[in-house]
Amino acid sequence: MAEWKAFENRMSFTVYTSVNEAHIPRILDFIYDTYILPLGYRILRVERFRDFLGEALRFTIALDRGYVHVEIRASKILEFTIVWEGSVDKYTIEQIREDLIIAVRMFEDTIRKSSVFFTFVENSSPVPEKLMAKRRIVERIFTDSMITFFVAFLIINMVIFMINPVLAPIAIVVLQFCILLFSHKIIMSLGDWKITAKNQHVTILQYYMSPDEYRMLLDMIKVKGRNWLYQVKR
Repeated sequence: MAEWKAFENRMSFTVYTSVNEAHIPRILDFIYDTYILPLGYRILRVERFRDFLGEALRFTIALDRGYVHVEIRASKILEFTIVWEGSVDKYTIEQIREDLIIAVRMFEDTIRKSSVFFTFVENSSPVPEKLMAKRRIVERIFTDSMITFFVAFLIINMVIFMINPVLAPIAIVVLQFCILLFSHKIIMSLGDWKITAKNQHVTILQYYMSPDEYRMLLDMIKVKGRNWLYQVKR
């Protein structure tokens, strides 16, 4: 492993991520694939290693008037160190910093998009009763799409205007206020799980899958239906 030189021009910063600690080292591979490889010939060296501090990635970028050395350490958090030599302007360093942060956020999005979330309530069936029963029209209006809710609300407003055009504005405002006032109860009644004084907590399990595995899962759901996924949950 080559010696890591120290320069006067140095920038250090920390990035906190919502990704599970077990997946943080994989961010280094993601940065290598999405940020380092596209730079091509401008990358002079790349080192991926592990020491007593954890996983780390080092690389050097060759610029027209100097060099930029980057070190990334992945443990519970991501620690970045950027040092540069030569006539490297501050804008270039800030751009590299922003690109690295964007790469981390892109990895977070990738993790979320290829993850499956399971919810459980203590002393309850793994599959909510509401999911096994046919959904009511009211539930479809409030949960399927906001367009459906908007159309339904527009129709109600038109009916109110047809009944009494004079009092219609007041009635519509009162209706909106009631919906806002009781919105939490509406959402609770439409939820898949019943939260009671005995069962106050909902456990959410995130299971990360690779993009290929996630696509296979979607294909299985299309073929076997959602009930197959509920059986997996059991």
